[in-house]
Amino acid sequence: MTKLAETLMTPEEFEATMVYFPTRVGNSREIAQAYHVLGQPATKVAEQFDCSKQNVVKVLARFAKAYERYNQVRRHLNAADARKVKEIESLKTTIAEKTVSSPAKTPAKKAPAKVPAKKAPAKKTPAKKAPAPKKK
Repeated sequence: MTKLAETLMTPEEFEATMVYFPTRVGNSREIAQAYHVLGQPATKVAEQFDCSKQNVVKVLARFAKAYERYNQVRRHLNAADARKVKEIESLKTTIAEKTVSSPAKTPAKKAPAKVPAKKAPAKKTPAKKAPAPKKK
């Protein structure tokens, strides 16, 4: 019937494709599932859902368009992922090249910093008292 029907779809693929499938009134979803997931022939699907084989073919044609849209989106997302992976690999390579071309300078070991010795607390001298006010 269609190139799509040569291999059965997994339920996950079917559900993902249904996002792009304009479901009309009736059994469109069930017809597409019976044909593409369960692998039933179009004539049996037509008998099962009490419709003509021509109706089954129309539903499957709409489903094929939805499947194409699903594949376009999936390819786009995979390409975006591939670009991100390529960018990351490029950055890793650049970092590795910089590391190899200019060996990291290890700082010479420094003597431990001398901590200034704590000074003994200054002796407190008693504060001078202010002279008491004179009484008149």
